[in-house]
Amino acid sequence: SWHEPETGDMRGFGGPGFGIGRPGLGQITITAISGSNLSLKTVDGWTRTIAVSGSTTITKGGQEAGIGNLKVGDQIHFRQTRNADGTFTISAIDVILPRVGGTVAEVTGSGFTLKDPDGATWTITTTGSTAYTLGNGAGTKADVKTGVMVIVEGTLGQGNALTATAVHVQPARIAGQVTATSADTITVTRPDGTSATIHVGSGTTYQVPGVATASLSDIAVGMFVAAEGTLRSDGSLSATVVLAHPAGRPGPGPGRMHGGDPWGFPVNPAPSASPSSSSSGA
Repeated sequence: SWHEPETGDMRGFGGPGFGIGRPGLGQITITAISGSNLSLKTVDGWTRTIAVSGSTTITKGGQEAGIGNLKVGDQIHFRQTRNADGTFTISAIDVILPRVGGTVAEVTGSGFTLKDPDGATWTITTTGSTAYTLGNGAGTKADVKTGVMVIVEGTLGQGNALTATAVHVQPARIAGQVTATSADTITVTRPDGTSATIHVGSGTTYQVPGVATASLSDIAVGMFVAAEGTLRSDGSLSATVVLAHPAGRPGPGPGRMHGGDPWGFPVNPAPSASPSSSSSGA
């Protein structure tokens, strides 16, 4: 079973409680380390000492770590299995790092800056060991572009500064009504009246109601579409998935993505996060 803290409100990134938690006991903090034994405590008074073994998997910000990477003050969750004699074996420990979410304002030589939902600017420093994800898959540093939304985990510095251990990039999204199609593009008008171009290719998948194996040929002028992928420098989108609905029937469809515009289609939501740990349970 997992014993873990709830995380803070990550609006736009899965909603409040980014991850699973058990309310009521407060965040689990390491209070002492003696060899392979970790003393734990919560603000609600719960205490326990657990033993780390050679089979215990330790991760920190999603990256593999060792017991030497743990320190007093770290907040964690852990997984345990109950043995036949009633004792427990600790199979996994995950260190919960400070995190901040927002929109990338500028990519710099040492990382990037982002603006959080409260309007504050954060300076994010990346290193050669920073890990990246894009949606539910692996990502790269190149996925961090101006205008995309990210959640960053890492080590706090002075002021609004954070050195990133992991950067989670949310895929960009465009939604609108189809005004034209070509061999490799879909042009849409968004709810605000602006035009946008969605680039498609052999790697793009389609979901169209009533069509078992949909393709670009099933996308017609007048339909409403929502596309997810990566932004290009000109603001257009290279789509990995396109969801479509018949004209006159806008709304969420199969594989519904986060957020929503006035038609019920997903758009880039504004995440809210602060680099503080949250309540936990055990």
